[in-house]
Amino acid sequence: MTKKLVIRLILLLGLIVPFLLREMNNSLEPYPAVLQPSGATKISTSEGLLKFSRTELIIICSNGSEKSLDPNQFFDTIPTQYWTHIARNGFGFNEPKSKSVSLGIWTLQTTTVLKASPEDKKAALEWMHKQLKNLDIEDAETLRVQQVKTVFNLDKRITIKSEIIAQSDVELH
Repeated sequence: MTKKLVIRLILLLGLIVPFLLREMNNSLEPYPAVLQPSGATKISTSEGLLKFSRTELIIICSNGSEKSLDPNQFFDTIPTQYWTHIARNGFGFNEPKSKSVSLGIWTLQTTTVLKASPEDKKAALEWMHKQLKNLDIEDAETLRVQQVKTVFNLDKRITIKSEIIAQSDVELH
């Protein structure tokens, strides 16, 4: 084999392995990344229907009333591709999550949500209170994060179905 062919084979293997890992599970990409970052919201279309999910934030006040919170105002300068994951993972208050993928004799384990330290939790609560105060919301008790799956009819331009598929609460005190 020529030197060029060997180099090309090594390069091919160096790129195909991370690609295969990513195809198995999005959180298995090695560091440093050799593939372009992914994670954009996916919208499925079939038979004139759009299927997508979105993250909603709801404030539950001390009197029990609920207010919808505009995530773009609450998260301010944090881009959407980041705040959706932050909110879905409970702002660091949820328990850690790990996933394992078996590759024959090897098992790869990834931690998708890390456990936040008490200092990090305190800082997150202070940040949330500051953001809510900037939005003139003083009596917030709980921040509810809802993942909503929606089916939309393109032809009739109406929402056919909208359901909550995941929900978690963050106590703000």
